Amino acid sequence: CWRWRPEATSAASCVAEQPQQQSKGVSVVAGVVRVVSVVCIAGGSGLAPMVSILRGLAEAKGAATDAVLFYGARNARDVIAPDYFRSIPGFDPQTQYCPVVSDAGDADWSGPCGFLHEHLGTALPEDCTDLDFYIAGPPPMVEAVRRHLVLDRGIDVERLHYDRFF
Repeated sequence: CWRWRPEATSAASCVAEQPQQQSKGVSVVAGVVRVVSVVCIAGGSGLAPMVSILRGLAEAKGAATDAVLFYGARNARDVIAPDYFRSIPGFDPQTQYCPVVSDAGDADWSGPCGFLHEHLGTALPEDCTDLDFYIAGPPPMVEAVRRHLVLDRGIDVERLHYDRFF
């Protein structure tokens, strides 16, 4: 699961690996250094527009390497398998996809549990004011994520792009 890590290398060295990208954030997951500028957050059927955004990034930049996707599901059965995202150029579901389950129940689930906005509290970097956030899903989830990002994180509302699905 993707989780922001303290910078293990300088942003300059990450940009040197991917010179076409402007460094907005640096993450290190399992030794993989990534420059991240887009955070997609989806719940339920809100996944469809996030996949479209990731495909659009891949088309515009040649690869969706500077994005990360958080997906909230009610239980482990509702989690989308990582292989689903393999068709998006440059998107590595092992390091860029983080499903969060609100009710693990009796399922054999080893990933993050709880509400998506609560997981973001520990998964995002302390300063994420330079990142762009795309959010789609049920109205309560979208509102909780928006409140967390704006009130707790100080993200400018201009950096939030969202849609609520009723």
